[in-house]
Amino acid sequence: MDTAPEVELQQELQRFATQFTDRITQATEALEESSHRAEVRHEALRKNLRYIAAALEIATGPTAAINLVDMIVFVRLSRAVLERHTFDHRARRLLDAIEPVLARRPLVIGHEVAGVPVEAAT
Repeated sequence: MDTAPEVELQQELQRFATQFTDRITQATEALEESSHRAEVRHEALRKNLRYIAAALEIATGPTAAINLVDMIVFVRLSRAVLERHTFDHRARRLLDAIEPVLARRPLVIGHEVAGVPVEAAT
């Protein structure tokens, strides 16, 4: 049975996933609309679907504490990949789109995972 803090954490993760996917969708839609090349439009759509699927899968997992750790890792890896490709204006636009969500640090610091405090947030 879920405890109140676990339910709150799960809800917080779901809110974060919603904000994250909204921003990714806005950025990839802008890429799709601004490009005349089908290849770029298709790649933007594929990236959008991958990011959304991953965020939703993580946010709706069975254990909120593990979901938190998974989300932190997912977001940090996503950011690292986009930062590595900032020479590509499309990657820069995706990174710019998700930065406001990440900068708000929506994942609360102070939750515990297996009795160990989680001190890092996205």
